[in-house]
Amino acid sequence: MQLIRFIVFAACSACFANAQVLAYCSLGTTPRAGVSVSVRVRLGFTMHGAYLLSDKCAGKAPAAELLFPGYPGAPEVPFDLAKDALQRLGPFLRPAGGASEACATISGEFVTKKGFRTYRVEGNLQGNGFGPQGALQFGFVLKSVDEIGGCK
Repeated sequence: MQLIRFIVFAACSACFANAQVLAYCSLGTTPRAGVSVSVRVRLGFTMHGAYLLSDKCAGKAPAAELLFPGYPGAPEVPFDLAKDALQRLGPFLRPAGGASEACATISGEFVTKKGFRTYRVEGNLQGNGFGPQGALQFGFVLKSVDEIGGCK
């Protein structure tokens, strides 16, 4: 009987270990696309969108555009946006201009632009990827906002 309890405990522990929250800077420069992940990130918000910021990671993680399931430009994913996600992001969104930042734990999936390339136009980086000028290879399709607040 104790052996069965141990086996069940070990199996459940393995399940919970896979659900851990990862630090954004620990993901590497090419996060695995299509895999559900919970990640602790610094988010930047402007009138052009929201972004997972990587500037404090010293080349350890890429910047990514924050995407919403079912919205234009977002690839299909097997989940919907949590009902409270936009409400939780609301204080930081800047549709009329300006900028803000937040630190958050979010869940979702990374996506990558296949055949991604960039080029310079009058000194500005542009491409066929994510973001307002297509200069980002990665996007993050948001499933939920687990916690969010100002950065310390």
